[in-house]
Amino acid sequence: MTYPAGGDVLDLGAAEPMAKGTYRDVYLHPEREDAVLKVLRPGAEWRPGKHLRNFLKARSVQQRYRFMFREYETYLEAKLKQMSLGLPLPVTELFGLRETSKGLAMEAQRVRSQGALAAKTLGHLKRDGLADNNIIELLNEWITRVEAFDIPVNDSNPENLLLHEADAPRRFILVDGFGDPNPLRLKRLSWTLRRRARERRYQGLAEFLSVRWDSDAECLTTD
Repeated sequence: MTYPAGGDVLDLGAAEPMAKGTYRDVYLHPEREDAVLKVLRPGAEWRPGKHLRNFLKARSVQQRYRFMFREYETYLEAKLKQMSLGLPLPVTELFGLRETSKGLAMEAQRVRSQGALAAKTLGHLKRDGLADNNIIELLNEWITRVEAFDIPVNDSNPENLLLHEADAPRRFILVDGFGDPNPLRLKRLSWTLRRRARERRYQGLAEFLSVRWDSDAECLTTD
């Protein structure tokens, strides 16, 4: 769905996305240096083999935008916990919603390197040969924060983990793939299911980095 530019609709014109996710394109925010715009890519909501999800999405615009509900819900729960934990969020900060000429957009934190440079993903760091012990330590700090906040993580692939260095502390932030994506959200009811799902994601990160996931110590290790 697209909207004509004008009024309160933010015109993105011929802007090209700075990044592409499974469902969304990410644009630089033309009015905010600290934010990006995440817009559902036309047709991306239909997934091969996901018959139940496609059936529900075909009958409800709310189902097509269900990722917004789960991400804002998870974000709100994390912000409430942050008041007592006093830790940086392991997921991106979310702001408001904005109508744009390319569709309804989520305004989200722009994760940055030093200065105004775009942050590197874990995938970039690995490909550039920079995934050293310091990066492993930062990933373990991120895992500790995820566990403290008890956030459902459904997609921690290396392109969704960005290294934020624009302010202290230097840290990884998950910019996509949090919240329970399933129509029957059993993970919201069961800590065991949430934990089990996270363990699989941590194991995947360990395999990507050619290290070991120590389930007992809850950390990645090079031993």
